[in-house]
Amino acid sequence: ACIKARRYALSGNKISFFLKTNEFKYSGSNIKLAASTSDPSLIIKEIEKCFHLAYNPAFLYRATGVTLHGLRRHSPKELDLFGEYKNISNREDVLSRIDFLSKKYGKHSVFFASSLSALKRNHLGERGKMAERKQNLFEGETKRRRISLPMMRKVE
Repeated sequence: ACIKARRYALSGNKISFFLKTNEFKYSGSNIKLAASTSDPSLIIKEIEKCFHLAYNPAFLYRATGVTLHGLRRHSPKELDLFGEYKNISNREDVLSRIDFLSKKYGKHSVFFASSLSALKRNHLGERGKMAERKQNLFEGETKRRRISLPMMRKVE
């Protein structure tokens, strides 16, 4: 969401996140940000503050989601009383350089080290093998650009 917001020069001043259990029950929260941003690190810090209210270790979860609200174009921003704008402005310089390198060398070629474990996962099945459909690509398909067809075969 943050990558796409930065691509269109947008930032949000409110976020909401949710957790969805295996029984399709939702929990989450809405959070008002001190300043408008599209920085994932700042958004994650805010979510961490109230994550314990939504998460219950007794449940199995199947999905998560984060939404940016109050989107608006980046523009000269008002200085705030506590200096939050200066911190965000400095981080936006780093993010713009990451976005430039991603555009030049491909998405996720440069990323925060804290997200390394999430990017290394291959979405393996329960048995530790990648799905057969993902192993056998059609001509012209790539790992990221695929025709959305299920694998049809004889059930054994």
